Amino acid sequence: MNICVTGSTGMVGNNLVRHLLAVHGQDIKIKCLYRPKTFKHPQIFENLPVELVPGDMNDQSSLVRLMEGCSEAYNVAGLVGFNDSVRREDFYNVNVLGSLNFARAAAQTGTIRRIVQISSATNIPYDHGTAVKPVPTLWRDYNRTKNLGEHLASEECRKEGIEIVTVSPTGVIGRYDWKCATSISKTIQYLSKGKFPIFPKDGGYDFVGAMDIARVCERAMAIGKPNTNYLVASGRLEIPQLLDMILKASSGRKPLVYAPSKFVLALGYMKDFVQKYVFPLNNYFPMMKLFGRETVMFLREDRRYDASQTTRELGVEFENVETVFQRQLEWMKKVNLIK
Repeated sequence: MNICVTGSTGMVGNNLVRHLLAVHGQDIKIKCLYRPKTFKHPQIFENLPVELVPGDMNDQSSLVRLMEGCSEAYNVAGLVGFNDSVRREDFYNVNVLGSLNFARAAAQTGTIRRIVQISSATNIPYDHGTAVKPVPTLWRDYNRTKNLGEHLASEECRKEGIEIVTVSPTGVIGRYDWKCATSISKTIQYLSKGKFPIFPKDGGYDFVGAMDIARVCERAMAIGKPNTNYLVASGRLEIPQLLDMILKASSGRKPLVYAPSKFVLALGYMKDFVQKYVFPLNNYFPMMKLFGRETVMFLREDRRYDASQTTRELGVEFENVETVFQRQLEWMKKVNLIK
């Protein structure tokens, strides 16, 4: 059986490749899309028996090459971030056009029977402090583009008779983020270097391990209901808890000031104003990207997610988030991503 995966250089995609190899062994061949211009970490695929296919989500012909001979396709590629750190057109090109190109390439290939696509729990409306309820919250370009890409890909698959299942994780933690592309990995790095003079003392978010997401993706491909969106969430980590675990695992210094998130939010508004109209702070102080107003607003939202449907229908139990996060810190230290 041949399987293809996009986004395999990222944390979720790389965990998925490792999980598929562990489950199926020599019974499968995995083809992984990668972008040669940005591929700077060859250790990502070290000791992994996969075929690397050069290409891009905006190049449909390369996606067709990726899918040739495959019956199952995982679309994990996506651009994650906040409006103050990522251009709107980049969100659109990857999350919307990329998802649509992937579905069209699957139809053109003619051998793909099912697609599993990664979306985001932030697309799923929620009510403060409760399980998911129908409350509109798509206020970020990231949410809007992921939502639109998910919709267009689903419509294309429906039109072409291809089954599609969506997996929507909350915040992702875990090993194999070699590029430190996720916000949590960047935060760990900056804190370990003592580069945060001020840090919010309240707020938090629901997280889930990348390997748990991989397990859900594999089960969604095998037994998931078509046109179903499976939420993936494990548990909540509060900011003080995160900070304490990071500092214990590294040689980082505590921030000089712990401030209420309302105060940090006000600073975020000021930072975004200066960034846009006065001086490009983000270009000279990369850690500033992590604490714009959108970031702090996001951490202040009391998002609580209920993934019981996923456990019930796919039979996947989720690891404790503290255990997963501790494992991430130990791995980052082992591979010298933090000191």
